[in-house]
Amino acid sequence: MLDRAVRTLSDALDIVVVVTSPSETADVSVPVVHDLRAERGPLGGLEAALVEAHRLQLAGVFLMGCDLPLVTGEVVREVVEAWDGRAAAVAPSRAGGIEPLCAIYGSQVLSQVRDHLDTEKLSLHDLFRSIEGVVLEGLLLSGKEGVFLNVNTPEDLARAESRILDQEG
Repeated sequence: MLDRAVRTLSDALDIVVVVTSPSETADVSVPVVHDLRAERGPLGGLEAALVEAHRLQLAGVFLMGCDLPLVTGEVVREVVEAWDGRAAAVAPSRAGGIEPLCAIYGSQVLSQVRDHLDTEKLSLHDLFRSIEGVVLEGLLLSGKEGVFLNVNTPEDLARAESRILDQEG
């Protein structure tokens, strides 16, 4: 799934970096950076990504979980095009709220990310609310039901593989 995520992001973005825990290795064709804090989940990954963005002098990062295999380059491009560069974050709406793991976070939110990590508030949803992120209503929904299917179980993986085969077939 990591390879698929890298291909999807590479289809839509000029710079792709994989963020992983220091104990993990990633055999990919793009740069890899490690979380700066152990066991902090996606919020820890966002911190590492924002530090790397600062190093590269980028305005923000597109954060995507590799367990979202139905997200396409088209979806990524739609989110990127909706970001005006000023918003602290933008995320597409989905059933039940937003998808914070298919979203853009501006480099200016690094201090808030660190504050959340320091106080053990590890929820990306909580961060998104506290930085007053912009919800992208109505994007990506036409004909793309289930695009944010999160693969956590073998059954989820089977559903995702079936949908991918349907899309490609």
